[in-house]
Amino acid sequence: MSTGYADSALIPETELRRMARDVANLMSGKESKDQDTDSIKLVRATLDRLLYTARLPEIEAAHRAAACNVICALIERCLVSPQEVLGRMIWDGLVWERLFEVFLTQHENAKAKSMRQVLMVLSDALLKLSEPNIKVRLQQHALKYILYAIHAQDNPLQAKAALHAISCFMSKNTLPLQFVLSTETRLGYTGTPLARSLSDTQSLLRALLHWVTYSETSPAAGQAVCSLVALLSRPEDTAPHDDRPISGGVLDTQDGSVVAPSWADPIIKTISEHPASMDAFRNHVFPNLFKQDIQSYLAFLQHLRLREHLCGPTPCTNSLSITGGEFATLLSSLQVGKDLGLVQEIGL
Repeated sequence: MSTGYADSALIPETELRRMARDVANLMSGKESKDQDTDSIKLVRATLDRLLYTARLPEIEAAHRAAACNVICALIERCLVSPQEVLGRMIWDGLVWERLFEVFLTQHENAKAKSMRQVLMVLSDALLKLSEPNIKVRLQQHALKYILYAIHAQDNPLQAKAALHAISCFMSKNTLPLQFVLSTETRLGYTGTPLARSLSDTQSLLRALLHWVTYSETSPAAGQAVCSLVALLSRPEDTAPHDDRPISGGVLDTQDGSVVAPSWADPIIKTISEHPASMDAFRNHVFPNLFKQDIQSYLAFLQHLRLREHLCGPTPCTNSLSITGGEFATLLSSLQVGKDLGLVQEIGL
């Protein structure tokens, strides 16, 4: 993934802080329409040194943040510069890809605020890009590494960065949902033994849910799960290969049974396979997920046999096939709903 850095040398943190206070001067003379080849070369050389510094694993988080702050400021100025060559430098000079590499590989060795800024600048820059071929190339480049980190399931720290990236990019439509799903299929991730029996959306959802079970990644994974479900709840984004909406409320069939949202069974299965992850789901998945669609939340409770459990010791409970894990999920879901004010406990 790495690219070469010509004439690279580490920039000291004190120098970076001075540059951050004087970004306008770094672009001095480059914001007129007249092209100055030497000045443009200087901007490119400066970006090279900044990116080289930001990607070094041995520097402190504050040092990396200082480098990223200047990189972000320069990218934003280059993209609005009257000199088109400066804007094209971000794409043709691999600046976007190299900054994305910094985010993926150094996410855990940086300040969280700085990495959020990097992600926002990457996203906004791609949204403003008007050249379809370049945009698709960069989208495919980003997704290649994001999906690998999520599906490989062998590097929690890199997966954490990928989860933050896919959540941000999908929610801002930097990576449209259908593009994500089609790329996942093209790269073969839906051809795994697990995914072959699932729809495209279910395959991605199961991959995201896997990371909820790791303490290092559960907050980021929970956010990604909720971002995906929020997108799939929109009628125009409903998955093409799934008969049911992944979110959409209680659907009663002719026999009066309830059809749960499509996220119900993947969540139940993940918790049953990793019972120790219940706290992670309660803290990082359930609150935002349940608030998104109350009808789907109520359908989830019915899917977990809430009505039968409320019947008490009657014949309707004799045929219950709910497992201990499912019952624990029901209790946890009820408690979260109560905390959110979605359900109310009524005394007898």
